[in-house]
Amino acid sequence: MSRLPFQCIRLLCLAAAATAFYPSSAARADSFSFSPLPAVPFEYAVEPKPFGIDGNRVVGTYYNEDSEYDHGFYYDGSSYTELGEDVDPYGISGNTIVGRYNSQGFTYDIPTMQFQYSQYGSYDSWFNAIDGSNIVGTYFDYTTFPSRRGFLYDGSAYTPIDPSGFFGVAGSTYLTAIHGDLVGGYFSKNIQPYLPESPFTYQISTGQYSEVVLPAAFSADGNATQQLTGISDQLMVGTYVSSLDGNNYIWLYDRAEGQFSSATPTDATWNGVTGGASGNKFVGYADDLTNTQIGYVAAFSAVPEIDPAGMGSVLALVTGALGLIERRRLKAKAAA
Repeated sequence: MSRLPFQCIRLLCLAAAATAFYPSSAARADSFSFSPLPAVPFEYAVEPKPFGIDGNRVVGTYYNEDSEYDHGFYYDGSSYTELGEDVDPYGISGNTIVGRYNSQGFTYDIPTMQFQYSQYGSYDSWFNAIDGSNIVGTYFDYTTFPSRRGFLYDGSAYTPIDPSGFFGVAGSTYLTAIHGDLVGGYFSKNIQPYLPESPFTYQISTGQYSEVVLPAAFSADGNATQQLTGISDQLMVGTYVSSLDGNNYIWLYDRAEGQFSSATPTDATWNGVTGGASGNKFVGYADDLTNTQIGYVAAFSAVPEIDPAGMGSVLALVTGALGLIERRRLKAKAAA
């Protein structure tokens, strides 16, 4: 019976040991750090809701207990700017903030502090996210039912984006995220009001829709609501509602590694709601242990598990034993 030369066996074992050192996409432990936003300093301000992030800058709303309306805010990493009553800022990119005012979308230029308003369709449209000059949003279409539809606005022209026909369902569409060529959002799978909902992506350059399928462990059954709210070069984030307890939970997708994770805000009674993403960060809000709503910025890092199954240690022992055998063989040969 022929035998594989010992040198080949040794090299194969060494190669296997080296391969075991580098984690595969499945051999990961993900780490999250949650930092509460500083308290909104305006009078009567409670219940902050961060919706958009760009670097260290955050936009969102807070509830004014005196006026009993939501007010918009812009946080530049050190101080807050009040954006006005009934102003809902949802996204930020560069010097531009986008959102909703009453029943129309707006852009807000940070240096000049000027608003511009835009209406798509006959009634009730708004901007949800921005990346460079591209904006995505949602509008109300009276001619169809269900009547929410998504659109892309490049600064001069609107393009409808609606996956309902592609996925074979008659539901409403909400576009909530954009990064480069990729648009994200969620759609309802039937004509019942808003439930269940499923996340999807749309590639601008190819016109390709893809449903984002969360792991089965993230929901008790197929009727759970799942929303995609943010995309960056590193992350895709969103919220799902557990059909077990009815609470909101955070899901996250590491785009580089193709890995899903779930995250828990520190000192929160429930996992909260997500907003947009930027780099390795995303924003959202949750209730703390005193049932007080807090806004947060979360940072994500993928921590490799070098040898989760212990196979590297086993291969190292095998390689060491084979090396010892080889040294003894060479010593015996030299003595002869």
